Amino acid sequence: MGHVLFKDYVKRLNEILDENPETGDMDVIYSTDGEGNSFHVVYYTPSIGFYQNNDFTSVDDDEYGDKKPNAVCIN
Repeated sequence: MGHVLFKDYVKRLNEILDENPETGDMDVIYSTDGEGNSFHVVYYTPSIGFYQNNDFTSVDDDEYGDKKPNAVCIN
């Protein structure tokens, strides 16, 4: 499976919510790997920042400087 773009991710979330309004009151969970060996609840709202070498650094809007964020962290 390839990388998922944020716009496609949000589009699918909106489709799920539109087709199943009751999901708006459900918990959000994530899988720890592609095989579904473990699942956990998402505790944080998404944030934007910098992803490089398997590391993510969240930043505030006024801290970007010349560097542009390249990722959205969902948890």
